[in-house]
Amino acid sequence: VVAKLGQRAGSVFGSTAEIVQFAENLNKQFKIAGASQQEISSASLQLTQALGAGVLRGEELNAVFESAPNIIQTIADYLGKDIGQIRDMAAAGELTAEVVKNAMLSATEQINRDFESIPKTYSDAWTIVKNAGVNALDEVSQKLNDFLNSTAGNKALNGIIGGFEILASVGSAAIDLLTAGAGWVVENWDYVYPVLIG
Repeated sequence: VVAKLGQRAGSVFGSTAEIVQFAENLNKQFKIAGASQQEISSASLQLTQALGAGVLRGEELNAVFESAPNIIQTIADYLGKDIGQIRDMAAAGELTAEVVKNAMLSATEQINRDFESIPKTYSDAWTIVKNAGVNALDEVSQKLNDFLNSTAGNKALNGIIGGFEILASVGSAAIDLLTAGAGWVVENWDYVYPVLIG
C-alpha cells in the first residue's frame, strides 16, 4: 500500500512518514470494518487511483464505502458533513486528495483507539511491527536514495556490477578448466588408472 501510494499519489503527501501513517490508518480502518482481503484490495486500488487523480469521485467513493464505510465517516466527521452531503461532494468532484489525506491523518488517535479495542492476530501484530520499522528507517531510506542517485552512488553501483562480471568470468574460466581436465582424464584413463592404483 505504501509503495502504491508513493507511486500514484506521492505528490499529495509531504513525506514518506505521512504515506506510512496514512497507509497504517487505512489498513486499521479496513480491519475495524471487517473488510475481506478482496474488498481491501479493490477499495485500496480505487482510493490510491483517486488520490493520484487528485479527487475522490462517486465510483471510488462507493467502492470504499462498500468495503469500509468508517473511512467515509472519517471524512464526513472531518468536514462536519453527513454521508449524503459527502456523496454530493464526491459527485461534484469536491472531495480532493488533500481533504482525504487530512481527514485520515487527523483521525489517527481515534483510529488507534478503535483499533486497540479489537483483538489482534499474529498477522496484525506483524504488520504493526513492519510499519514501525518502515517509519523508523525513513531517514536512512531517504539518505540511501540520495546516495544511489548521486555520482558517487552511480560509481559504486558500476563497481559492484563490474565485480559481478569479473566473478562470472573467473567462474566460467574455472569451469572450462575443470571440463578440460576431466576430458583429459577420460581420454587418458588407461594411463591414469594404473597410477591411481599404484
